[in-house]
Amino acid sequence: MASERLFKVSELELPEEIYTRARGSPWWANVHAYAEEMRAGAKFPPILVGEYEGRLIVVDGYHLANATKLLKAEYINGTIKRYTSLGDIVRDSVEANNHHGVRYTPQDKAHIAKLLEMYGVEKQSISELVRVPVEKLDRFTVRNFGGKTIKEPLMKLVENGTITLEQAAAVDDTYISTRTVEDVVVQLIGYLSFNAYPWGEPKYVEYAKKIVELMVLYTQG
Repeated sequence: MASERLFKVSELELPEEIYTRARGSPWWANVHAYAEEMRAGAKFPPILVGEYEGRLIVVDGYHLANATKLLKAEYINGTIKRYTSLGDIVRDSVEANNHHGVRYTPQDKAHIAKLLEMYGVEKQSISELVRVPVEKLDRFTVRNFGGKTIKEPLMKLVENGTITLEQAAAVDDTYISTRTVEDVVVQLIGYLSFNAYPWGEPKYVEYAKKIVELMVLYTQG
């Protein structure tokens, strides 16, 4: 079993090209939740750091590392594992997250499938890692990969005290990942309930009002 040690937070990295989240950045609600727990004295398992070509890459514990940075702490507890390829780092990161952490959305899984395919991982292994049947893998990635998603303007409302972290976290960003009509509507309702606007632009509230007007007309026949 690998021994634990302290890592300097400023020396750790998670390159964008191997990040397993399709949204491209950490889920801020989870980062802040970890930070609050740390302030209260909570202890967390060590993160996994990969040593690759002289770099120290966070393999598992990205949100925890960001929470530590948010608190301006200099060090974080972790274990280290040496790697010979970025593909192996991605595999270990996905496997670790399948057992804990924020669950992968369908869009995340499609992003991961593309990453692993790029690193030459066989489809059967990709299927097992993203938990999508092999026969559905191609159709899954085509249907879900890429495209614009709603960004989170809720953080500003948390920071200025308009809403709590728990209320913001209730507007689950996984709803938008599959981009179905139902998911978009549910996500939109969640934002508007706190007077927050998708994509951070107030003009979209007018679109929401129009949707409500049309739905009223539809339900009234």
